[in-house]
Amino acid sequence: MTSHCSDEGPFFSPNTLVTDEQSYEAFLTSFIPPLAEDASSLNHITQVLYPPIFDGTHGYTTQAERNNLTIAHAVIVCNARPNIPVYTYEFAVPPATHGADLAYTFYDAGPSEKINTTIAAILQRYILEFTKTGQPNSQGLPRFETVEKGAFTALRISNEFIGKAEADRGGLDLERRCRFWQDAPYLLQYN
Repeated sequence: MTSHCSDEGPFFSPNTLVTDEQSYEAFLTSFIPPLAEDASSLNHITQVLYPPIFDGTHGYTTQAERNNLTIAHAVIVCNARPNIPVYTYEFAVPPATHGADLAYTFYDAGPSEKINTTIAAILQRYILEFTKTGQPNSQGLPRFETVEKGAFTALRISNEFIGKAEADRGGLDLERRCRFWQDAPYLLQYN
């Protein structure tokens, strides 16, 4: 059972320093050193997978959102989608940044004004059932399906909805993006 938050990138992206195409490329080559020696992969990331088009069609409308999404996919989101059947969920309760789900995972059933206690109880039921039986489904909860090899959907847990996520942010390109990050072609040429 794996998970990720819907906005994983901000803690890992220096958004005040990465403000344009040149600094985006420099950040990527410093964050992933093999890209400095693989212009083809760097170009594929910056022009095909995460092009400098900020109209929302690629999952971002600003350079900061582009940075965040790139790093979130490279480091966390695509790693939460292995090439075997697995239960995976996207935690989308605001702020949904890296680690925001921990208060829900470890909620102790006491009163809280900081979290949605209903969501915490549901998440813990999924985790408990998975721990007991190897699958998270339990009577009264929305069905939690496995993500099969090659599929890039997850159970979405948010304040408004718990069910199959039709697409993560930038989901139209998620399968293609995750295949690139999972294949890691830039590592094949790195010595």
